[in-house]
Amino acid sequence: MNYLNNIFNNIINDFTKEEYSNQRILSRRFVLDNDIVFIVYYNNHNHTKELAIKINKNFNENIVAKYPNWDGIDMVVSEIDSGPDIGFYLAFKQLEGSDEMIYDAILEDIIVNIKLLQNYQHVINVIGKVLVKWKQFFNIHNELVLSDIQQQGIYSELIFLEKLIEQYGEKALIFWSGCNFETHDFYINGDAIEVKSTSSNSASSVTVSNEYQLDTNDVNGKLYLMFVILRKSLSDGETIPLLIQRILDKLQSGTSIEIFEEKLFKSGYLLRNSEMYKIGFVIRDIKYFEVGVEFPCITKIKLPNGISDVSYKLNLSGCDRFYILEESLIRKLKEV
Repeated sequence: MNYLNNIFNNIINDFTKEEYSNQRILSRRFVLDNDIVFIVYYNNHNHTKELAIKINKNFNENIVAKYPNWDGIDMVVSEIDSGPDIGFYLAFKQLEGSDEMIYDAILEDIIVNIKLLQNYQHVINVIGKVLVKWKQFFNIHNELVLSDIQQQGIYSELIFLEKLIEQYGEKALIFWSGCNFETHDFYINGDAIEVKSTSSNSASSVTVSNEYQLDTNDVNGKLYLMFVILRKSLSDGETIPLLIQRILDKLQSGTSIEIFEEKLFKSGYLLRNSEMYKIGFVIRDIKYFEVGVEFPCITKIKLPNGISDVSYKLNLSGCDRFYILEESLIRKLKEV
Protein backbone atom coordinates (compact mmCIF):
# COMPACT_ATOMS: atom_id res chain seq x y z
CA MET A 1 0.00 0.00 0.00
CA ASN A 2 1.26 3.48 -0.83
CA TYR A 3 2.26 6.01 1.81
CA LEU A 4 -0.64 8.46 1.45
CA ASN A 5 -3.20 5.73 0.90
CA ASN A 6 -2.13 4.17 4.17
CA ILE A 7 -2.59 7.50 5.96
CA PHE A 8 -6.05 8.10 4.51
CA ASN A 9 -7.16 4.54 5.32
CA ASN A 10 -6.04 4.98 8.91
CA ILE A 11 -8.06 8.19 9.17
CA ILE A 12 -11.11 6.50 7.61
CA ASN A 13 -10.77 3.74 10.18
CA ASP A 14 -10.80 6.34 12.97
CA PHE A 15 -14.39 7.25 12.07
CA THR A 16 -15.41 3.78 13.27
CA LYS A 17 -14.18 4.63 16.76
CA GLU A 18 -16.77 5.89 19.21
CA GLU A 19 -14.94 9.13 20.03
CA TYR A 20 -14.87 10.14 16.35
CA SER A 21 -18.18 8.68 15.15
CA ASN A 22 -19.93 12.06 15.09
CA GLN A 23 -17.08 13.94 13.43
CA ARG A 24 -17.43 15.11 9.85
CA ILE A 25 -13.74 15.81 9.13
CA LEU A 26 -10.63 14.33 10.68
CA SER A 27 -7.04 15.36 10.04
CA ARG A 28 -3.49 14.34 10.81
CA ARG A 29 -0.29 16.34 10.80
CA PHE A 30 3.02 14.91 9.58
CA VAL A 31 6.60 16.14 9.51
CA LEU A 32 8.99 14.59 7.01
CA ASP A 33 12.66 13.95 7.73
CA ASN A 34 13.50 17.21 5.95
CA ASP A 35 11.13 19.09 8.35
CA ILE A 36 8.54 19.78 5.65
CA VAL A 37 5.07 19.72 7.19
CA PHE A 38 1.90 18.48 5.56
CA ILE A 39 -1.61 17.95 6.87
CA VAL A 40 -4.03 15.30 5.64
CA TYR A 41 -7.82 15.72 5.87
CA TYR A 42 -10.66 13.32 5.17
CA ASN A 43 -14.30 14.38 4.86
CA ASN A 44 -16.46 11.46 5.93
CA HIS A 45 -19.62 13.21 4.75
CA ASN A 46 -18.79 13.39 1.03
CA HIS A 47 -15.83 10.95 1.13
CA THR A 48 -13.24 13.35 -0.23
CA LYS A 49 -9.58 13.84 0.56
CA GLU A 50 -7.36 16.87 1.02
CA LEU A 51 -3.62 17.29 1.29
CA ALA A 52 -2.14 20.59 2.50
CA ILE A 53 1.62 21.09 2.15
CA LYS A 54 3.34 23.88 4.02
CA ILE A 55 5.26 26.23 1.71
CA ASN A 56 7.76 29.03 2.15
CA LYS A 57 6.09 32.27 3.24
CA ASN A 58 7.91 34.06 0.41
CA PHE A 59 6.65 31.62 -2.24
CA ASN A 60 6.49 32.75 -5.87
CA GLU A 61 2.82 33.32 -6.68
CA ASN A 62 3.55 33.41 -10.42
CA ILE A 63 4.82 29.83 -10.38
CA VAL A 64 1.70 28.60 -8.58
CA ALA A 65 -0.52 30.53 -11.00
CA LYS A 66 1.04 28.60 -13.91
CA TYR A 67 0.27 25.18 -12.44
CA PRO A 68 -1.88 23.09 -14.84
CA ASN A 69 -5.55 22.83 -13.92
CA TRP A 70 -7.13 19.50 -13.07
CA ASP A 71 -10.69 18.26 -13.33
CA GLY A 72 -11.58 16.88 -9.93
CA ILE A 73 -8.77 18.56 -8.00
CA ASP A 74 -9.01 22.06 -6.56
CA MET A 75 -5.65 23.71 -5.81
CA VAL A 76 -5.65 26.68 -3.44
CA VAL A 77 -3.13 28.55 -1.30
CA SER A 78 -4.48 28.90 2.22
CA GLU A 79 -3.10 30.36 5.43
CA ILE A 80 -3.24 29.10 8.99
CA ASP A 81 -2.85 32.21 11.12
CA SER A 82 -2.80 30.71 14.60
CA GLY A 83 -1.59 27.68 16.51
CA PRO A 84 1.52 25.54 15.99
CA ASP A 85 0.92 25.11 12.24
CA ILE A 86 0.86 28.81 11.39
CA GLY A 87 1.96 29.55 7.82
CA PHE A 88 1.00 29.21 4.16
CA TYR A 89 -0.13 25.91 2.69
CA LEU A 90 -0.73 24.64 -0.80
CA ALA A 91 -3.88 22.55 -0.54
CA PHE A 92 -5.08 19.91 -2.99
CA LYS A 93 -8.76 19.15 -2.51
CA GLN A 94 -10.44 16.19 -4.13
CA LEU A 95 -13.78 17.33 -5.51
CA GLU A 96 -16.88 15.29 -4.81
CA GLY A 97 -17.56 12.63 -7.41
CA SER A 98 -14.07 12.85 -8.94
CA ASP A 99 -11.70 9.97 -9.70
CA GLU A 100 -10.04 8.92 -6.45
CA MET A 101 -7.34 6.89 -8.20
CA ILE A 102 -6.13 9.92 -10.15
CA TYR A 103 -6.04 12.03 -7.02
CA ASP A 104 -4.11 9.37 -5.12
CA ALA A 105 -1.58 8.86 -7.93
CA ILE A 106 -0.75 12.54 -8.35
CA LEU A 107 -0.57 13.40 -4.67
CA GLU A 108 1.46 10.29 -3.83
CA ASP A 109 3.99 11.34 -6.48
CA ILE A 110 4.14 14.85 -5.03
CA ILE A 111 4.92 13.51 -1.56
CA VAL A 112 7.56 11.11 -2.94
CA ASN A 113 9.36 14.00 -4.64
CA ILE A 114 9.04 16.36 -1.68
CA LYS A 115 10.68 13.75 0.53
CA LEU A 116 13.83 14.11 -1.58
CA LEU A 117 14.21 17.83 -0.84
CA GLN A 118 16.48 19.26 1.83
CA ASN A 119 14.19 22.13 2.83
CA TYR A 120 11.22 24.28 1.82
CA GLN A 121 13.14 26.30 -0.78
CA HIS A 122 12.22 24.20 -3.82
CA VAL A 123 8.83 22.81 -2.77
CA ILE A 124 6.86 25.02 -5.17
CA ASN A 125 9.08 24.18 -8.16
CA VAL A 126 9.05 20.44 -7.47
CA ILE A 127 5.26 20.35 -7.15
CA GLY A 128 5.01 22.19 -10.47
CA LYS A 129 7.26 19.66 -12.23
CA VAL A 130 5.21 16.75 -10.90
CA LEU A 131 1.94 18.35 -12.04
CA VAL A 132 3.31 19.05 -15.52
CA LYS A 133 4.55 15.45 -15.78
CA TRP A 134 1.10 14.10 -14.94
CA LYS A 135 -0.61 16.55 -17.28
CA GLN A 136 1.57 15.19 -20.09
CA PHE A 137 0.68 11.64 -19.01
CA PHE A 138 -3.05 12.29 -19.31
CA ASN A 139 -2.63 14.06 -22.63
CA ILE A 140 -1.60 10.63 -23.96
CA HIS A 141 -3.29 8.09 -21.67
CA ASN A 142 -6.95 8.03 -20.66
CA GLU A 143 -6.61 5.55 -17.82
CA LEU A 144 -4.21 4.77 -14.98
CA VAL A 145 -4.18 1.07 -15.82
CA LEU A 146 -3.25 -0.37 -19.22
CA SER A 147 -5.93 -2.24 -21.14
CA ASP A 148 -5.49 -5.95 -21.91
CA ILE A 149 -4.27 -5.25 -25.45
CA GLN A 150 -1.88 -2.55 -24.19
CA GLN A 151 -0.49 -4.98 -21.62
CA GLN A 152 0.11 -7.50 -24.38
CA GLY A 153 1.96 -4.89 -26.41
CA ILE A 154 4.22 -3.60 -23.64
CA TYR A 155 4.95 -7.15 -22.44
CA SER A 156 6.21 -8.04 -25.91
CA GLU A 157 8.37 -4.91 -26.12
CA LEU A 158 9.84 -5.61 -22.68
CA ILE A 159 10.71 -9.17 -23.75
CA PHE A 160 12.86 -7.76 -26.55
CA LEU A 161 14.28 -5.05 -24.29
CA GLU A 162 15.43 -7.74 -21.87
CA LYS A 163 17.18 -9.58 -24.71
CA LEU A 164 18.94 -6.35 -25.73
CA ILE A 165 20.08 -5.67 -22.16
CA GLU A 166 21.64 -9.13 -22.09
CA GLN A 167 23.57 -8.26 -25.28
CA TYR A 168 24.35 -4.57 -24.90
CA GLY A 169 24.08 -3.98 -21.17
CA GLU A 170 22.22 -1.06 -19.64
CA LYS A 171 22.76 1.23 -22.64
CA ALA A 172 20.08 -0.86 -24.38
CA LEU A 173 17.51 1.26 -22.55
CA ILE A 174 18.10 4.12 -24.98
CA PHE A 175 17.11 1.83 -27.88
CA TRP A 176 13.53 1.48 -26.59
CA SER A 177 11.53 4.10 -28.48
CA GLY A 178 8.03 2.60 -28.42
CA CYS A 179 7.41 4.38 -25.14
CA ASN A 180 7.96 7.68 -26.96
CA PHE A 181 5.32 6.77 -29.57
CA GLU A 182 7.82 6.86 -32.41
CA THR A 183 7.18 4.99 -35.65
CA HIS A 184 9.09 1.89 -34.53
CA ASP A 185 9.55 0.28 -31.13
CA PHE A 186 13.36 0.09 -31.14
CA TYR A 187 16.12 1.96 -32.94
CA ILE A 188 19.64 0.51 -32.78
CA ASN A 189 22.54 2.11 -34.62
CA GLY A 190 20.30 3.14 -37.50
CA ASP A 191 18.38 -0.13 -37.66
CA ALA A 192 14.74 -0.38 -36.51
CA ILE A 193 12.72 -3.19 -34.95
CA GLU A 194 8.95 -3.21 -35.03
CA VAL A 195 7.33 -5.46 -32.40
CA LYS A 196 3.94 -7.04 -33.03
CA SER A 197 2.08 -9.53 -30.87
CA THR A 198 -1.03 -11.67 -30.76
CA SER A 199 -2.80 -13.83 -28.20
CA SER A 200 -5.24 -15.28 -30.70
CA ASN A 201 -5.32 -19.05 -31.16
CA SER A 202 -5.18 -18.47 -34.91
CA ALA A 203 -1.91 -16.54 -34.95
CA SER A 204 -1.55 -16.03 -38.67
CA SER A 205 -1.64 -12.26 -39.12
CA VAL A 206 -0.66 -8.97 -37.53
CA THR A 207 -2.14 -5.48 -37.79
CA VAL A 208 0.13 -2.85 -39.31
CA SER A 209 -0.95 0.53 -37.99
CA ASN A 210 0.22 2.82 -40.79
CA GLU A 211 2.10 3.00 -44.07
CA TYR A 212 5.41 3.82 -42.37
CA GLN A 213 5.78 0.88 -39.96
CA LEU A 214 7.12 -1.50 -42.64
CA ASP A 215 8.59 1.11 -44.95
CA THR A 216 12.32 0.49 -45.37
CA ASN A 217 12.69 3.97 -46.88
CA ASP A 218 11.71 5.43 -43.50
CA VAL A 219 14.71 3.81 -41.77
CA ASN A 220 18.39 4.72 -42.12
CA GLY A 221 19.53 1.12 -41.75
CA LYS A 222 17.69 -2.20 -41.90
CA LEU A 223 14.15 -2.86 -40.69
CA TYR A 224 13.11 -5.97 -38.75
CA LEU A 225 9.76 -7.32 -37.61
CA MET A 226 9.45 -9.24 -34.34
CA PHE A 227 6.25 -11.25 -33.95
CA VAL A 228 5.39 -12.56 -30.47
CA ILE A 229 2.73 -15.25 -30.09
CA LEU A 230 1.33 -15.28 -26.55
CA ARG A 231 -1.22 -17.08 -24.44
CA LYS A 232 -3.02 -14.95 -21.87
CA SER A 233 -4.08 -16.40 -18.55
CA LEU A 234 -5.31 -15.34 -15.13
CA SER A 235 -4.05 -18.58 -13.56
CA ASP A 236 -0.48 -18.92 -14.84
CA GLY A 237 2.14 -17.23 -16.97
CA GLU A 238 4.30 -14.20 -16.26
CA THR A 239 2.71 -10.88 -15.35
CA ILE A 240 4.11 -7.52 -16.43
CA PRO A 241 5.23 -6.65 -12.86
CA LEU A 242 7.27 -9.87 -12.68
CA LEU A 243 8.95 -9.14 -16.01
CA ILE A 244 9.65 -5.55 -14.97
CA GLN A 245 11.21 -6.70 -11.71
CA ARG A 246 13.43 -9.13 -13.60
CA ILE A 247 14.64 -6.29 -15.81
CA LEU A 248 15.19 -4.03 -12.79
CA ASP A 249 17.34 -6.76 -11.23
CA LYS A 250 19.59 -6.59 -14.31
CA LEU A 251 20.13 -2.82 -13.94
CA GLN A 252 23.01 -1.78 -11.72
CA SER A 253 23.09 2.01 -11.83
CA GLY A 254 20.54 4.34 -10.30
CA THR A 255 20.50 6.37 -13.52
CA SER A 256 19.51 3.33 -15.57
CA ILE A 257 16.73 2.49 -13.14
CA GLU A 258 15.41 6.06 -13.38
CA ILE A 259 15.50 5.93 -17.20
CA PHE A 260 13.65 2.61 -17.21
CA GLU A 261 10.99 3.81 -14.77
CA GLU A 262 10.51 7.03 -16.75
CA LYS A 263 10.01 5.06 -19.96
CA LEU A 264 7.50 2.79 -18.24
CA PHE A 265 5.64 5.91 -17.07
CA LYS A 266 5.55 7.27 -20.63
CA SER A 267 4.19 3.91 -21.78
CA GLY A 268 1.31 4.26 -19.33
CA TYR A 269 2.57 1.77 -16.75
CA LEU A 270 2.64 3.03 -13.16
CA LEU A 271 4.81 1.08 -10.74
CA ARG A 272 2.45 2.05 -7.91
CA ASN A 273 -0.36 0.10 -9.62
CA SER A 274 1.56 -3.15 -10.06
CA GLU A 275 -0.95 -5.11 -7.94
CA MET A 276 -3.66 -4.35 -10.52
CA TYR A 277 -1.91 -6.34 -13.26
CA LYS A 278 -3.13 -9.92 -12.92
CA ILE A 279 -2.89 -11.17 -16.50
CA GLY A 280 -0.12 -13.70 -17.06
CA PHE A 281 1.55 -14.26 -20.42
CA VAL A 282 3.02 -17.48 -21.76
CA ILE A 283 5.28 -17.15 -24.80
CA ARG A 284 4.26 -19.73 -27.39
CA ASP A 285 6.63 -18.57 -30.11
CA ILE A 286 8.69 -15.62 -31.29
CA LYS A 287 9.44 -15.07 -34.97
CA TYR A 288 11.72 -12.54 -36.62
CA PHE A 289 11.63 -11.22 -40.16
CA GLU A 290 13.97 -8.98 -42.10
CA VAL A 291 11.83 -6.50 -44.01
CA GLY A 292 13.31 -6.21 -47.49
CA VAL A 293 12.29 -4.52 -50.72
CA GLU A 294 9.99 -7.38 -51.69
CA PHE A 295 8.46 -7.82 -48.23
CA PRO A 296 4.62 -7.73 -48.51
CA CYS A 297 3.52 -4.35 -47.15
CA ILE A 298 1.79 -1.08 -47.95
CA THR A 299 4.08 1.95 -47.92
CA LYS A 300 3.63 5.62 -48.63
CA ILE A 301 5.14 5.41 -52.11
CA LYS A 302 2.61 2.71 -53.07
CA LEU A 303 -0.42 4.78 -52.06
CA PRO A 304 -2.38 6.98 -54.48
CA ASN A 305 -2.37 10.71 -53.80
CA GLY A 306 -4.88 11.64 -51.13
CA ILE A 307 -4.69 8.29 -49.28
CA SER A 308 -2.95 8.14 -45.90
CA ASP A 309 -3.18 6.70 -42.38
CA VAL A 310 -3.61 3.19 -43.76
CA SER A 311 -4.06 0.25 -41.39
CA TYR A 312 -3.98 -3.28 -42.76
CA LYS A 313 -3.57 -6.97 -41.91
CA LEU A 314 -0.31 -8.72 -42.80
CA ASN A 315 -0.59 -12.48 -43.31
CA LEU A 316 2.63 -13.99 -41.98
CA SER A 317 2.31 -17.09 -44.11
CA GLY A 318 3.46 -14.95 -47.02
CA CYS A 319 6.60 -13.82 -45.16
CA ASP A 320 8.37 -17.14 -44.66
CA ARG A 321 11.25 -16.37 -47.00
CA PHE A 322 12.10 -13.30 -44.91
CA TYR A 323 12.31 -15.28 -41.67
CA ILE A 324 15.59 -15.05 -39.70
CA LEU A 325 16.77 -16.64 -36.46
CA GLU A 326 17.03 -14.58 -33.29
CA GLU A 327 20.76 -15.26 -33.10
CA SER A 328 21.16 -13.94 -36.62
CA LEU A 329 19.20 -10.79 -35.84
CA ILE A 330 21.21 -10.05 -32.70
CA ARG A 331 24.44 -10.66 -34.59
CA LYS A 332 23.39 -8.33 -37.40
CA LEU A 333 22.52 -5.62 -34.87
CA LYS A 334 25.83 -5.96 -33.02
CA GLU A 335 27.84 -5.91 -36.23
CA VAL A 336 26.65 -2.40 -37.04
